[in-house]
Amino acid sequence: MQRFRDALLLLCIPFLLLHCNRANGMTAPLDSATTDISKALSAIDNSLADASRQLALTGLSGDEARKVLSRICSALPCSIDGITIDTTGCIVDVEPAEYRNIIGKNISDQQQVHTILKERKPVMSKLFKSVEGLYAMDAEYPVFNKAGKFTGAVSLLFSSDQLLRKSIEKAVTGSEVNIWVVDTNGIMLYDIMPEHIGLNLFTAPLYKSFPSLQKITRRIIKEPEGNGRYRFYRPRTKETVSKEAMWKTVSLYGKEWRIVACVIQPNKP
Repeated sequence: MQRFRDALLLLCIPFLLLHCNRANGMTAPLDSATTDISKALSAIDNSLADASRQLALTGLSGDEARKVLSRICSALPCSIDGITIDTTGCIVDVEPAEYRNIIGKNISDQQQVHTILKERKPVMSKLFKSVEGLYAMDAEYPVFNKAGKFTGAVSLLFSSDQLLRKSIEKAVTGSEVNIWVVDTNGIMLYDIMPEHIGLNLFTAPLYKSFPSLQKITRRIIKEPEGNGRYRFYRPRTKETVSKEAMWKTVSLYGKEWRIVACVIQPNKP
């Protein structure tokens, strides 16, 4: 019996080592991407908090307010524009100047705007099509004047794809790891295949024939960290392969993104 156990252990060791090597190979890129993305989201928070303090003194419109909005945009490479919104949800001012045509538009029907006007605390949107005509995300911060009265909000419209791509491409360089990002609604925020961005992993036809992918996605959404396996296409091909995945979480203003690292499992001999 002991010899049988020893033989079984010897057979298992190569598999265990291979599994550990793949897991270790994912850990460094995943940690790197997660750290960088967290820093980028913190930079958005810090910029908006600082802008809110300045706008409390300058007001929501005019040359000085525009300087504040311009500084936000220039400090954050992923930015599209910065705007101020009054208490009715109307856009009061905007930078850069190319988007001035949206001044006066009422955007109170957007969920994040409705939320900040009601709750008066920072909020981040889901991926959506903005009044600027772009698919992007919006982070907003409340503005209170010197007397402590709520006067509206300052908003940064930013490209989540650009924010994520920079961190992820740097993290996976020189490795066989692929990283994708999904929000807790199942919406793809980043993928090496740009046409996947914006698709819902539960409803898009592309994913419906891969039940193991949908199964692990349900876990990913429920569990802030974890690991598992699924089957899907090899990137840029129609070849179906098995993948091992590991994920972590970043967040801003209560909205969570899952950062998912994966590697293709070798074919069994």
